[in-house]
Amino acid sequence: MPTHKSREPIPAAPAGYESVEFDAADGLKLSGWYAPSRNGAAVVLVHGGGGNRTGPLDHAQLLRRHGYGVLLYDSRGRGESDGTPDAWGPLFLIAAGGFATEIDFNRHYADGAKEPFTYWELPAVGHTAAVRQRPKEYERRLIAFFDDALRPRR
Repeated sequence: MPTHKSREPIPAAPAGYESVEFDAADGLKLSGWYAPSRNGAAVVLVHGGGGNRTGPLDHAQLLRRHGYGVLLYDSRGRGESDGTPDAWGPLFLIAAGGFATEIDFNRHYADGAKEPFTYWELPAVGHTAAVRQRPKEYERRLIAFFDDALRPRR
């Protein structure tokens, strides 16, 4: 059952990241890694259910190559964070890697999303695998989206 997966050990922080802790709204300590921004913008990456901060590391490295700061953290009850795991968790406004069975939900959700928003469907790409299966296209589209949404205007 995805809500009761065991915790995996967390390795040392990769080069360029520092270990961080912060308090959740309810006082629990959450643990993660942070790499500072070089372009004035940062992105928070949340792992999938049952995972930990190491899950979205490929995505983090892509963003860092373009100067973005990145915070990867262990959700409550995962990795080194306090609390009880909840793989079902809340819904997030920026999401990548929905399952094919979620396509209708994703389309419905897209109808009510607030700007900035883009819907990109990738048939024949595995769950969260666009960063590996279509790396150039994924990087181009992702960075264009974040550059437009987050980079300081001059």
